[in-house]
Amino acid sequence: MNQLSLVIILLAALVIPLTMARFKVTFLPTAVVEIIVGVVLGPSLLNLIHMNSTLDLLQNVGVIVLLFLSGMEIDFSLFKRRSTRLSPLEEKDQQNAPKYSVLTIAVMSYLSIMIMSVVMGML
Repeated sequence: MNQLSLVIILLAALVIPLTMARFKVTFLPTAVVEIIVGVVLGPSLLNLIHMNSTLDLLQNVGVIVLLFLSGMEIDFSLFKRRSTRLSPLEEKDQQNAPKYSVLTIAVMSYLSIMIMSVVMGML
């Protein structure tokens, strides 16, 4: 059964991108569809996949690769502050801009979730 689980996963990883390309499915990223298929095939629904040490290793490597590729998609030039003088219209927009940047809100949200997790873990 261990080998069958690996074959099913590899087959799904091969078939999903090919099927999405064939039917020109562009409204969902391939990684999202693969995650959904993994949930369907896994113990949550169909229970076709049974975990073993090989799949555990592949799972960890897959998460690392997914996070790496997500990081490669970030455009760090968007985080730079502009040093040029703003036009009057841009200055007006700057005054109406939110007080906190999106990055600040994301970091604060992450930290608050981490703090709440630690506090709830101690209860």
